[in-house]
Amino acid sequence: MCKKDYLTLFLISLLVVLGVAFLQSVPGYMDADYYYAGGVQLFRGNGFYESFLWNYLDDPSGLPHPSHTYWMPLTSLVAAGGMFLAGSDDFLSARIFFILIAALLSPGSALITFAFTRNRNTAMLTGWWTVFSGFYLIYITNTDSFGLYMGLGILFLLLAFVPSPGNRSMIIGGRFLGLGVISGLMHLTRADGILWLGAAVFLVIWFIILPTERRIGSGWKRRFLVACALLACVTAGYLIVMMPWYLRNIQLYRKPFSPAASRVLWLTDYNQMFAYPAQKVLNVSKWSSVLPSEHLETRWKALVTNLKTTLAVQGEIFLLPLILLGVWKLRKHKVAQFASGMWLLTLFLMTIVFPLAGQRGGFLHSGASLQPFLWMAAAVGFEDAILHGSRKRGWKPDQARRVLGTGLIIISVIFSSLLLFQRVVGMDFSRPLWRENWEHAIKVERELQKQGAKSGDVVIVNNPPGYFLATGRQAITLPYGDEGTLLELAIRYHAKYIIVDENTPERLQHLYEYPKDRQRLDYLASVEDTRIYRIELEGE
Repeated sequence: MCKKDYLTLFLISLLVVLGVAFLQSVPGYMDADYYYAGGVQLFRGNGFYESFLWNYLDDPSGLPHPSHTYWMPLTSLVAAGGMFLAGSDDFLSARIFFILIAALLSPGSALITFAFTRNRNTAMLTGWWTVFSGFYLIYITNTDSFGLYMGLGILFLLLAFVPSPGNRSMIIGGRFLGLGVISGLMHLTRADGILWLGAAVFLVIWFIILPTERRIGSGWKRRFLVACALLACVTAGYLIVMMPWYLRNIQLYRKPFSPAASRVLWLTDYNQMFAYPAQKVLNVSKWSSVLPSEHLETRWKALVTNLKTTLAVQGEIFLLPLILLGVWKLRKHKVAQFASGMWLLTLFLMTIVFPLAGQRGGFLHSGASLQPFLWMAAAVGFEDAILHGSRKRGWKPDQARRVLGTGLIIISVIFSSLLLFQRVVGMDFSRPLWRENWEHAIKVERELQKQGAKSGDVVIVNNPPGYFLATGRQAITLPYGDEGTLLELAIRYHAKYIIVDENTPERLQHLYEYPKDRQRLDYLASVEDTRIYRIELEGE
């Protein structure tokens, strides 16, 4: 591989991701809404506070509320960085660094492949598959963690497994310090990123016990001291990144982690993410009262969903056989052993520990960190298949590599384009599918103002971050509960209106299906399939 190869991949990838970004003029879904809104707040000088509530896991006292108590802040910080660079809080400015990172993923994947295979064809094929990345292509230019996590995964594997010139202790210590920094950045991106700190610690132990590491000495005392020094490097690097966030949480909650993180452990229904009050619904007592068979069923469903994600998203269907072949071919390489172990650990975490969050996108997000390795494995598997065909069927390797490789790239282009058309563009080119929810929120807001809503009135709605971004109005989320819960919520957070659609929680579904006046709920109007109610608070 030469510089021209990497530059070619970067420029082609940049053109592709710019095209995708052009089609996405708004975030499009709640995760991206949330991170973008967090960046907007930072740009406007409001700090880590938000004018909406999308869950009640940390028992929020009111609005504005401390932000990123469940999701981590690095994605919003990167979005804010783009806004400060451009001097604007528009959505394009928020994506400046996301677009750049997305364009760098292709040469980065090619670099890591070439570092381990020393094969230009294999590296270029990996780069092409990264350019047209299937499901991930829709998300890596957005204000979400996918591209960040992929890029950090590449850096982690490069730093951990690509040898550096010289074996001096300063270089080794610097590499482990770097691994600590990267694991800290991964944790600052996603809560499950703390796994990568554990991975860095594991690499210290692995490094110490390797029989090939003769340079550190054979005595156990010497190895113990070296291990302590390297662990100190990893810890220092991690804390450089994470300590400010821990201090912020200690100031808010008197402990390093938000209570939201631990309460998710006790979910028995995904909609309990929106339970109010959360501490009464999400606790070990309620969790243990559920039948073991139901817990097993939940985890079985999570496993099936996560394996479907493996097939359709990570393996893009047609690449999965090549990925499996490549992993088997690389099975004696440390990078493959490590990456395979991390993939299995991630699958375990998102199936057994957090099954409901895992099957609702957690595994999709977490798996992004290992996706470049999977593309590399697919390329290695493809090369092995070509060599097998030349031995068994008399294929001409160069011709087969060129024809079949080009064919697989074309399939990847078609696969990615169909997904982009289906999920972003839609059938009506004058009204992009990606903007529908945003435009609908604006229509609802107009009707709300027509009904007399004041600018400071709080609404209860399905997607508070998205509604806040589209309208500027403070919003809180529909609760997991009944009308009594809804009214209790409205009183505490001074909400004046409720907006419901077909995605309303089950025990509030009647508000959508049978719109009419109810006790302390006045039905005002419908905007398409959305109902608007005014809440009569006590004393009004």
